Amino acid sequence: MMDELLRSSWYVNSGKTWITELALDGLVRKLIANAMNSFLSNDELIIGDKSVVQNPNLIRKVFPKAQIICIVRDGRDIVVSFAKQFLRKGDESKITRDGILKPNYLTAVAIAWSLYNNHLLDYSQTSDANFYLLKYENLLANTNEELEEIYKFLRLNASESIVTRSVHQNSFEVMSGGRKPGEEDPADFFRKGVSGDWKNYFGPDEFEIFNHHAGATLKKLEYEQIS
Repeated sequence: MMDELLRSSWYVNSGKTWITELALDGLVRKLIANAMNSFLSNDELIIGDKSVVQNPNLIRKVFPKAQIICIVRDGRDIVVSFAKQFLRKGDESKITRDGILKPNYLTAVAIAWSLYNNHLLDYSQTSDANFYLLKYENLLANTNEELEEIYKFLRLNASESIVTRSVHQNSFEVMSGGRKPGEEDPADFFRKGVSGDWKNYFGPDEFEIFNHHAGATLKKLEYEQIS
């Protein structure tokens, strides 16, 4: 929110002449606090948010005591998944209908993915005990075990029955309306529900582009590397 406000035309063109960044930060904090007050009467209630802010430092600044969970995913699967979401809406700017990834798009995602994940890796080395870094692929492969660790991190009840129920209610089969992981529906937001789908779309040219810009980051995160 702060980043968007500071970049907004009203602030850039005139707002900063009468309200400082520090004052704006204070107002945003008060707005968030007031919006959450109605929930805070229940001491057992935990409020969660799926944030699009890709900056743990900023989240920590706004929510000093929050427990932050960041999920990393193989950038090559992100390339395919993101492109397919656009194709679902008829946009072929990232991938053609016959599955050919556009080089400029692939390059842009590889660069952005590498920068973001290196930022997360750097942050994970800090002393922030309330920061949890999770690999999406591990969550898919060992869902119950990983979710149990997440619940413990959040200081929630991590009993087997609660974890099992949570896994079932949020499974791909339930969310997709009955399809099993790997059964693709290009028209559905929950398209396929698997990892490693990038192998069906990457050839030598795609490998070269992604490895050039993000190969070192793949290695840091211990993802399979193919040249």
